[in-house]
Amino acid sequence: MTLRRMAWYFFRLFRKLCKTLFGTPETVRTIAVLGGKDPDFDKKAAWYAPDTFRFVSGSADYYLIADWRLIFINFFRLHKCAVTDENFYSTEECTAWSYLYGGFSQKNHKELSAKNFEALSKKLHGKRQACCFLTGESFSDYEKHPETRDMVKVICNSVVKNDVFLEWLKPDILCFADPVYHFSWNEYSENFRKDVLKAVEKYDVYVMIPENMVALMLAHYPQLTDRIIGIGRSADWNFPSADDLSARSTDNILTYLMLPAASAFADEIYVLGANGRSPADSMFWKHNSTVQYDGLMQKVVDAHPSFFRDRNYVQYQNGHDELMESLFAYGEGRGKKYISLNESYLRSISARYNGVKNVS
Repeated sequence: MTLRRMAWYFFRLFRKLCKTLFGTPETVRTIAVLGGKDPDFDKKAAWYAPDTFRFVSGSADYYLIADWRLIFINFFRLHKCAVTDENFYSTEECTAWSYLYGGFSQKNHKELSAKNFEALSKKLHGKRQACCFLTGESFSDYEKHPETRDMVKVICNSVVKNDVFLEWLKPDILCFADPVYHFSWNEYSENFRKDVLKAVEKYDVYVMIPENMVALMLAHYPQLTDRIIGIGRSADWNFPSADDLSARSTDNILTYLMLPAASAFADEIYVLGANGRSPADSMFWKHNSTVQYDGLMQKVVDAHPSFFRDRNYVQYQNGHDELMESLFAYGEGRGKKYISLNESYLRSISARYNGVKNVS
């Protein structure tokens, strides 16, 4: 598993990284140095693994700690340490890994993203309506709304696996941002990215992702160069533009990228498939089976156990609902109108069902 992680997160640097490998049939333990003559990278990283800890040169710029207990030994280096132990806490491991490549890369992709955003703007010029399609149970109702095919069409996440829907819709924008489902080494992520490439090739869809993930994605998939758009982080709500490609970072793709993108191009925005979490749901919320890699979900849990172990799903839904209402208020204050095409357990969504704002 360690080798698969490194092969994904470090990619071209993998051979450099693996300077020393030793261990047992159950686990591979690594101490390595990253850096050297690669023109894209000028930093060094030292890898600390269980039972093989030793001090390395103090000139390292970054320390990856594979056993979270070693953070106590590295107390005075914490400002340049990242814990890559999947059993550590919450999202620490997955974000440490996923942001690593972009953090070491010296390439700046902001100009590329702005160029692609301008090309997308020209493609969508003149459209005043948009629709965001999500993965909730009501997703299957899309055929009841053929008018959405003439709008700015924004899809997200595993919606990209539904070939029948993609052919029906021909999407314009695909948004995704999750470190464990989309930017990971596990089989779920691998299958997801294969479907992303297929959609881009067939439908010329633009891919909108967090800015700090652009370097890693382009390292693996240079064919995305003319279609990828990296979105930076803003302190408050913002609808991205070529001059300011940023949005407020949130934990949900609808508030983080989809609604800001739709609001950047249209004044009337529809939402389908944002059903929220039923009290009977055991995780985030129930997904429509046609837009989920059901057989691969356990692979994600096995790869990133702390991400799921330390999650309070009720608290997540409540926080998401509050942020949604705040974003709606921001957009409505700027002349935008938001309409849900389905009822929802999310109060902010249900209040705008069929375009009637019913706040009780």
